[in-house]
Amino acid sequence: MACGAAAPAGGNGGATDIGVSDTTIKVGGTFFNGGFLDKYSQVSQNAASAYFNFINSQGGICGRKIAYSPCDTAGTADGTSGCLTKLAAQDKVFMMGPSLDFNLDIVQKTLDDYKLPWVGSSGLYDQEFTSPWMYPTQIPGGSVGALIASHAVNVLKVKRIGVSQLRNGAGPSCTGKVKSTAEALGGTLVQVALNSDVETSLDSQVAALKNANVEAVLFCNDPVNTVKFIQAAQRTGWHPVFFGGFVAADDVPKAAGAYGKGMYGLTMFDFYNSTSPGLTEYKKITEFYYPNTFHHFYEQAAYAGAAAIVAALKAMGPKVTRTDFLKQLKTMRAFDIGLGLKLDFGNLKNAQPSGIILKADDALAWQIESKRFSPATAKSSISSSVQPEIVGDRGRARVAPARTF
Repeated sequence: MACGAAAPAGGNGGATDIGVSDTTIKVGGTFFNGGFLDKYSQVSQNAASAYFNFINSQGGICGRKIAYSPCDTAGTADGTSGCLTKLAAQDKVFMMGPSLDFNLDIVQKTLDDYKLPWVGSSGLYDQEFTSPWMYPTQIPGGSVGALIASHAVNVLKVKRIGVSQLRNGAGPSCTGKVKSTAEALGGTLVQVALNSDVETSLDSQVAALKNANVEAVLFCNDPVNTVKFIQAAQRTGWHPVFFGGFVAADDVPKAAGAYGKGMYGLTMFDFYNSTSPGLTEYKKITEFYYPNTFHHFYEQAAYAGAAAIVAALKAMGPKVTRTDFLKQLKTMRAFDIGLGLKLDFGNLKNAQPSGIILKADDALAWQIESKRFSPATAKSSISSSVQPEIVGDRGRARVAPARTF
């Protein structure tokens, strides 16, 4: 029996599992608020909170309201581990929900130990797509690489590609799919320039790709380092095609400056400034609770995660258990809250990805450049990293587990 807002006549069963009572379902989350990408993280947390608040304002689900408990990890491995353990063991949440955090490649054992589902993680690590407990609401890094390479080679007719890549997180798998997709379409990945999460300058990476005579730089990178690379290129007067995989936010081309004009970007969800019914509702809900919010693709992923949790809980009926929740979630094979990206929770690892290309206009504002499309050659969303000729700080130790986008 599916749930409405009110409890059924016979009651909702009360405490049917850990983190569930007759009035509440506890949901946790982890975010890296306060770090160098704080504006992306905090807004994503707000989007999930807004959706849960909206559902609670309508009466909840079978008489229960969502109690969402985000935990600030400070972007460290210890912070992520500590938050997850606290939420699971001390707060006893029913499940983990929308999150934008680093170090989600180290949480799988804890989730298994506590039999704890996680829906709405940020999808920046391949391990999120292979764990039986994790269900990200963003396409994996490999799919991002396949999509931007498909458009660069098929549409822009680029042959010689350079990649600016973050060493960890989604960076390696994104580059892996750039390489395999470009080669399948007749292009070549000539060189990769690596960077860490915090860089004072990307001058050496720019010089390396410029000297390699690449026609386009594809960014398997976070928004901040993407901007730093373009700014460094502008200082040298070098202006190849710039194409970002993780850049669907208004501030990216604006921060890039004059060379941000004409840059390309990918959005996995429908462009947030569009006016479809689903996008209109998403903006109405998030802006009601957070009037000065800053829309971007990370925020959309968190919002979609909250909506997926609510949809599964409503469909499964009043007897809420983790086992039955996961069974219900896996039946959602083309879930879309109205943001355009269809999520196959029964097969996220191998789902066919899709996206839309954006291009920055003369005013450094994103405009829609393409219809939604799937990669030209890619089937699997997960890819291994590659070892092409790489430049960058070879001697710098990896911060383990390091930050990502």
